Amino acid sequence: MASSQSQCSARLIRAVALDHDGRLPDALYHYEAGLELLLAEVSAEADPGRKARLREKAHEILTRAETIKRRLASRSGF
Repeated sequence: MASSQSQCSARLIRAVALDHDGRLPDALYHYEAGLELLLAEVSAEADPGRKARLREKAHEILTRAETIKRRLASRSGF
């Protein structure tokens, strides 16, 4: 079974690829799943420096996911 960290990385790599391909609904799904795994890593991390870097990355992912949500909402007229 893959580690949580590798599952997180795989999800986020997939999200970025889908994002670049313009497949925003699919990208959003993978960003959200990866973010959930990443936040679990943040909670479990003991090293303050690494924890800060993980939080920063989580913030970047959350910002991108929110941007995608807004774009999808504007496309659907909601």
